[in-house]
Amino acid sequence: MSQVRVHNFSVSLDGFGTGEGQSLEAPFGHAVTRLHEWFFPTRTFRAMQGQPGGSTGIDDAFASAAVQMNGGTTFHFLDASPAQALAQARQAAAGGDVRIGGGPATIREFLAAGLIDYAHIVVVPIVLGRGERLWDGLEGLEEHFQIEAVHSPSGVTHVTFSRR
Repeated sequence: MSQVRVHNFSVSLDGFGTGEGQSLEAPFGHAVTRLHEWFFPTRTFRAMQGQPGGSTGIDDAFASAAVQMNGGTTFHFLDASPAQALAQARQAAAGGDVRIGGGPATIREFLAAGLIDYAHIVVVPIVLGRGERLWDGLEGLEEHFQIEAVHSPSGVTHVTFSRR
């Protein structure tokens, strides 16, 4: 059966997935690229940029798990409820997995609705202090998932949530 997945979603120690002041010019607000510094040295990111080399450790193992799904990757941007969006995505995926993207509010809505089967959240050791949090309103979320954490030499912690 297909799964609904979140991959490589970074949050600060204080739970912010974006900084304050988001705009087209600053998609992560005052956080700039700080939430994603773990990703840039990976072989996966460098390959996406057409560059050789890059790290092949635990960060790359997680990063590479979501770059392209079997059959290619197609992105659809919808203005719909999580359930409506998921129904359309499942139809488009024709039995394949569905990856949920977007900001903290989108991921939070899907988690709150119980629609995520697997999530990979990267906890970055920075404090943003302001922006948009991922975890607000999701008390007790851990009761629905098996949770595993892997610390990386880069300083981040990869946390995976697999639906029980």
